[in-house]
Amino acid sequence: MLTNIEKIRLVLNILFVLGFVAIVVMYFAISDERQPLKQHLIVGTCLGTIFFKIVESALRMHQNVMERNNRRKSNE
Repeated sequence: MLTNIEKIRLVLNILFVLGFVAIVVMYFAISDERQPLKQHLIVGTCLGTIFFKIVESALRMHQNVMERNNRRKSNE
């Protein structure tokens, strides 16, 4: 059974992968004639995907700390 944090992490990882796929598609799909638009879209999408990954990593670290604390309490 997945905890709430694991469910959120799963969604954030899916968003990260979809963002990465969107970046690759935009890179090849948008013509070079529209270079300024292409750059802004790709940079914006990159920043969004990086944000998702940072939040997911922070949740993973928080989850690891909580699990470690629970193991310590159970050993005492």
